[in-house]
Amino acid sequence: MSKHTPKTESIYNSLCIQQLEQQYCSSCSAAVVSSCCVVSSRGLGARLVSRIYNGGRKAVYAATVGAMLANNLTPYAGAATAITVSSGVVSTGLTTSSGDRIYVYGTTSNTQVGKSASEIIYSGGVANNTLLSGYRAYQRVSSGAKANGTIIFSAGSQHISPDGVANDTIISNGGFQVINSGGVANNTTIASGGLQTVHSGAIASGVDILEHGTLTVYRNGSALDVNQHTYGKINATVAGEDSTLISGTNADGGDFLLSGGYASGFVVNSGAELTVSSGGRAENITQSAGGNITVYVESGDGTYVSGRNQAGSVFTLIDGHASNFIINDGGSQIISTGGTADNTIVSGGGQNIYSGGAASNTTLIGGTVWAANGGTVSNIEQSGGIVRVDSGGQALNVVQNDGMVSVEIIGGDSTTKITGSNISNGAFYVSNGIASNLITDDMTLAGAGASA
Repeated sequence: MSKHTPKTESIYNSLCIQQLEQQYCSSCSAAVVSSCCVVSSRGLGARLVSRIYNGGRKAVYAATVGAMLANNLTPYAGAATAITVSSGVVSTGLTTSSGDRIYVYGTTSNTQVGKSASEIIYSGGVANNTLLSGYRAYQRVSSGAKANGTIIFSAGSQHISPDGVANDTIISNGGFQVINSGGVANNTTIASGGLQTVHSGAIASGVDILEHGTLTVYRNGSALDVNQHTYGKINATVAGEDSTLISGTNADGGDFLLSGGYASGFVVNSGAELTVSSGGRAENITQSAGGNITVYVESGDGTYVSGRNQAGSVFTLIDGHASNFIINDGGSQIISTGGTADNTIVSGGGQNIYSGGAASNTTLIGGTVWAANGGTVSNIEQSGGIVRVDSGGQALNVVQNDGMVSVEIIGGDSTTKITGSNISNGAFYVSNGIASNLITDDMTLAGAGASA
């Protein structure tokens, strides 16, 4: 049935046998395992004792919790148990307690893996219809192993190793599936609160993303035949020379594709993020309310982006210039050497302007506009969030209706500048290490001559 090596002790004296018969062989507490073996459903610590009849001449007591579990019984609530389902053995209905481990070389069906318990499927092993539920409920599909029909929720997780295969998995409500390089997942359903992550070199095929389910494909991973329902989320990165491959159909019936650093037709729903990094090209992108589009804006890097934002306006990134982007919570616009941006709305994410970068006509509702050393932002309409200016950065013509300004002021510093007006004090400025009329809760004064 199953293999388990308990701590041994001498139990073959007649008194011990009589006591064990009285405690473990009564019909009211026993569960029949085979025609010649009776296994008690009561336990002594982590061990179980059984009686094997052999023509009425011999009594042997040696069964374990592993044997009990391999025959559809619940283990005694004691110390954590290691259960091995050997090659050729079919075990049905195993149920774990916290800390239990099931090692599968044969076949399991209808196993329930709970909090802090695990099922490890080894080469040649098959697990059918396992339920993973609870924090750190864990299933590993090792190389050469298969898991079919696994259901994952409530912080349970399935991890697929190289050459491991998972079929017909359902992920929901805090559950997640991790497909590592060389692993394969077929016909996965990602329901609300579920997450499937596809790492570099891994493949997910036949993915159904239901409302508020999430598919994350890391660079050089593959997700094929994806069906994205309304509010289904896809996280991906478009980068030049990458081998990332994603293909499928969205809720409107449109096709989307990411291949060879080129993306088209993606719908970025609330909570999802499409990142377009150096050299990537993305077009016909639809940004829904709350969706995040992260772009790197730098002159001469060949990055191209076009689409329509949640307000219905066309956004573009062409030749190092970005226009009409909306940055929601979690998204970013990173502007550096020679890059420029205008008419950006920042609503919970970040517009970061580094050395050599410049932004103008930014509307700040929430999140942060950050002018780092050598970066410049001008004409900010601020109704919330934070304008952050580092030493050497500049924020010019800030209209501060609400929100805060964060600045580092160094005596004699002629490069850091802020100008603007606020509703309380009127005009304000920071120049040559002197600040006047700022509304802020984050001001750093350093060096001789710094004042506010």
